[in-house]
Parts: sequence; structure tokens; C-alpha cells
Amino acid sequence: MKNILYSLIVLLAFGASSCTPEPIDIEIPQAPVKPVLASQFYYDSITEQNAIVFTLSKSMSALDGRRPTIDSNGFIIDYDLLIGGAQITVTLGNDEYICQEGEKGMYYAFNVALNNYNTCKVDVKDAVGKTILNSTTVAMPEISFSSVGLITEQQNKYVTYTLHDNPSEQNWYLVNYFTKQKQDSGSYSDPKYIAKRLTEQKLDFDLYTDTDFKNGTLHVKRYLGQSGFDTIAVAVSSITNGYYNFLSAQKKYGLLVNQIKGEVINFPTNINNGLGYFTVHQPKLTILVDED
Repeated sequence: MKNILYSLIVLLAFGASSCTPEPIDIEIPQAPVKPVLASQFYYDSITEQNAIVFTLSKSMSALDGRRPTIDSNGFIIDYDLLIGGAQITVTLGNDEYICQEGEKGMYYAFNVALNNYNTCKVDVKDAVGKTILNSTTVAMPEISFSSVGLITEQQNKYVTYTLHDNPSEQNWYLVNYFTKQKQDSGSYSDPKYIAKRLTEQKLDFDLYTDTDFKNGTLHVKRYLGQSGFDTIAVAVSSITNGYYNFLSAQKKYGLLVNQIKGEVINFPTNINNGLGYFTVHQPKLTILVDED
């Protein structure tokens, strides 16, 4: 019996190996490099002005093997990909603003007037005035948490919050979380620091639609971790359906199951001649400190 079983195992192993095809060399073409635009509207509590910041960079292929680094302020960024010297004009309703370049690839327009549901346009030109990309979106209104707090249970930290939804219209919501690590030299009192954190592509965030609410109310208890931080900033925004779809694809891309499947993710974009997403939403920021 043992000899028969052994012979069967050998036969199956041989059969499996004999059916293994020879490896096939596959050449994957490099994706063309395109400009990438990210935007963030925010309130500067120091100057008491509204402002909008743009990040302009170049796309990279997964085949490049590049790994963005984390700078002293905790920003996940690859400075070699940033595009400096551009001319960015943003139109909010009937008002036009010329953005100033701060750090390389970071452009700001201060003291901007924003009205809810206004049409917003952005036009990006290179140093000689040639159009690189452009886009149009809608300004979304500011919303707030009904309640928000930070709790610790057996060394586990959670943020809890409640949102109320308007059932008479369709809505999409974004909640961002970012913790301040000890080695992070940035300050939550600096609105530019907050704006940059919000424009990062790998922030921790959750998305909600009307279907997530029960009788117009959403209660969330969100696990944050155990240690390494005592302060968290949490921001809630009302966003467009298009930006919701963009972030949903981004969220899907980060799932382990997707990495195993090797599924190709096509990110939605509203950028003409480029990548990324032009959005003008107003995050309502709350800073929470763990008192324990």
C-alpha cells in the first residue's frame, strides 16, 4: 500500500512539473510621463484668509522603482518629480487669482473668495506661457462633525464622531486622519503644514455616501493605533461624486487583495492633458489631544 501511495505521489508531481510551461518574456512599455495636479482649499487661521494650494509634479511608472521619501515635516514626497517655474491661474466664480510659487512645485493663492457651488477653473502654463493642463470643478460647501472626540481603551486609541446627512439631496463625504509623530517637526498651528498634509496622496481617510447613514445619522468609532502619538487632526469634507470616485480608486489600489491580484487600477481624473484631480472642497479641521 505504501509503495502504491508513493508511486502515485511521484506520478502526480512529475505530471504537474511536466505541464509547467516555459517562462515567456513580456516587455511592458513605460507609461508616458504626464503632469500631475493636486489641490487643496483651506482657511489660514494666522492671516484669517482663505487660501488654495496646488502641488504640481510629474507622473512616474511603477517600473521606475522610485520610492518617495519622508521629509522632516512628515511629508511623503519625491522632490525630483516636482515641477517648478509654472504659471498657475485659478478662477473661483468671477474672480481670477495668480498663484505664487513657494517651495518648488507648491503654488499658493491667498485671500481668495469662495462661494458654494461656484464653477472653479485652473489653468497651468509653463515658464514660456504654453498651456500644460487645465481643469474645471465645483466649489463644495463646508460641513462639520456633530460631535468628535479621542478616546483610549486598554492602550488602543480611537477617534469617535457623528455626522448628519441631508436626505433631500445626494452627498459624498471624506474624513481625513493624520497623527503627529514625535519626529515630525511640523505644527498643527501652521495652516500651510495642514494644507500640505491634506494634499498628500497616501493619507489615511474614509469615504461615505448617503447609504452609510441610518435615519440621516452616522456614528463612527475608528481605530487609530496604540502609541507613537498623542495628537491627531481629523477633517471632514463634503466632496463631489467625481472626487469620491477618484479617492475610491486610490483606496482600492492600497488593498492587499488588489496587490495580490495585480489588478490594473485606472484612476479617474478631471485634468485635461494630465493626471490627478482638481477639487475645491473645504475641510473642517478638528485637533484632538490625548490627555491620558
